[in-house]
Amino acid sequence: MNFMFDFRFHLISLTAVFLALGLGIIIGVAVIDEGILEKEQKYLVDRLEEDFNILRAQNNLARNEITEMQKKLDVWQDFSEEILPALIGEKLSGKKIVIIKTTDKGMPENLTVNLLKAGANVVFQFDLETFLLESGTAFANKPGISSKEKQKELQQGALLLAQRIYAGDFNAEETVSGDSCGAIVESSPDAVIIIGGADSQENFLAGQFDFPLISDLRSRGLVVAGTEVSGVLYSCIPQYLKLANIIVDQIDTIPGQVALIWALTGFEGYYGIGAQAVNLLPQLSINSN
Repeated sequence: MNFMFDFRFHLISLTAVFLALGLGIIIGVAVIDEGILEKEQKYLVDRLEEDFNILRAQNNLARNEITEMQKKLDVWQDFSEEILPALIGEKLSGKKIVIIKTTDKGMPENLTVNLLKAGANVVFQFDLETFLLESGTAFANKPGISSKEKQKELQQGALLLAQRIYAGDFNAEETVSGDSCGAIVESSPDAVIIIGGADSQENFLAGQFDFPLISDLRSRGLVVAGTEVSGVLYSCIPQYLKLANIIVDQIDTIPGQVALIWALTGFEGYYGIGAQAVNLLPQLSINSN
């Protein structure tokens, strides 16, 4: 009986010793891990702080570079505006010009003004988006219209507009400027400028309107310039290359407008920054007309 008691006592004692040893090991490991963890945390914090300082320095450098680039752009913009009159003055003297805007973006800033400065008579301006809304033919108001009906309606509108342009059917209110002095023009224009492209697929109506319009105008012998503003998501340029006499991208910029005005003096082709552009500007002397 005593033997059994001693054995149990020793067994319990040994078990307690092993439990204590195991607990000690666990506590020791935890303490060691905590120390390592603290070191790792400090290392990571130091690295993050170092990386942050590097990024902050790079950001400051980039901000300074952007500021300097903006100053240079401002200088070039001022230079372009100062030299513009010498570049375009009287280049289009007496020419009758029609402007057709089919893009869902705004009218290119100063385009009409610069055409006038070049001596052109802007006898008619047409905005497809405004026309559709004011005439009650806006497709947003016709939820039941099919795509085929929409295409047919747009094509018919394009052909009627082409006929009207060719006939010079513009009244005094539609004549922006020129020598007409408010009289009805009743003669074909010298050139038609199309401003196309769109930022949404829904408003990209080139296939239904722009292209039939250009094809009809060209078949009547009129000069057509297909243009586009910068950065449109849906571009007409590839098709303009097949249809128009003159193609100009970035028509919202001074180089684009100078290229258009010079090209309208008789230099057909694609001018701009696109991959297929023949040049930024036509090869034309400032002193030539």
